[in-house]
Amino acid sequence: MNKTALTAFCLALGATLAAPAAEESGKVIDLNKPVIESIKPDGFYWAFDDGIIGESEPRTVTDFSGNSFDGQISAANASVTPTYAEGVFGTAIYVQGIPQVSWGFKHKLNSAPDPSRLIMKGRSFTGGAWFKMDDLKQSFHALIRRDENAIGWRLIIYNENLTDKDSAGTAWYPSLEYGSSRSRGKSTVSTSVFSDGKWHHVGFSVSPDSSVGEDEIEFTTVYWLDGVEFDRVVFKAKIPDPNPETQFLSIGNGAWGLIDDAFVTTGVHTFKK
Repeated sequence: MNKTALTAFCLALGATLAAPAAEESGKVIDLNKPVIESIKPDGFYWAFDDGIIGESEPRTVTDFSGNSFDGQISAANASVTPTYAEGVFGTAIYVQGIPQVSWGFKHKLNSAPDPSRLIMKGRSFTGGAWFKMDDLKQSFHALIRRDENAIGWRLIIYNENLTDKDSAGTAWYPSLEYGSSRSRGKSTVSTSVFSDGKWHHVGFSVSPDSSVGEDEIEFTTVYWLDGVEFDRVVFKAKIPDPNPETQFLSIGNGAWGLIDDAFVTTGVHTFKK
């Protein structure tokens, strides 16, 4: 058994044997190692250590949260199929715009017993992914997307200088869209680090603070970049209430580059490197 296969086996075994945990907060996620060594995500966790570099097989990406949200590699055509590549830890997945890795309730191989674990309705939750950008002129890169008909949440990196070819890729803003109205907890601070062609970790946490109306809540989003708190944003949004049987989760929809070690879990946690 090779190293990658052994790692996957151990992670899967741990996810199978561990009892479901109640929501907890305050964990520190060490970015010098895979997420699973700091916390067991109770939403989803795709380590992308399933395949061989340069290939798209196997098409199934294991969910190590234990919730059976196994991703499926899809493609617009044979020339742009996502492929496995060298990652931060083990292997990663390389996506090119439209292609993505996704899980859906109606997927042929879906075996998730409780799809509602992805909704995070009115709950605090934390997530993140490693990203190595490969196209600076994209208007946005959707790193993690959980929605159906715009009801849900998604982590996106926006390019604000798309119309200025001389500065394309120099001003990137992380944004957390939440709820049916796509309310944005967009960062007020930009970064140019993604233009260096290196791996960077984008983390976030979302926590409901107080009710501001009959069906609207004030939320605080904290963004982390490479293990350092990057920005805090307060925004208002309607709590999403999607049908679990129409849920959809994807990585790399609209992104262009390498993605590794993507996860979402309940509770508010921090990052360090």
